[in-house]
Amino acid sequence: MNLLLGRHTGPVWQVAWAHPKFGHILASCSYDGKVIIWKEQQPASAGWAKIKEHSLHTASGTSLPPVHSIPFLHSSTAMSKSC
Repeated sequence: MNLLLGRHTGPVWQVAWAHPKFGHILASCSYDGKVIIWKEQQPASAGWAKIKEHSLHTASGTSLPPVHSIPFLHSSTAMSKSC
């Protein structure tokens, strides 16, 4: 499958799929410091929509640190983020 999710401004390091019981949901994390949660639209040909975006806060106004890993937890919709 080829998928273009154009909301990141840096290389995407990882994508993770949620457990199927939550529907077609995936997360992407990037060098740009963002974690974005996506949901497949119905019908599937409609593509994917961003449902949540998280960026780390920087007090000094410098660029965000990259996010390297974004696994879903098995028992809930919560996510664990590793920098």
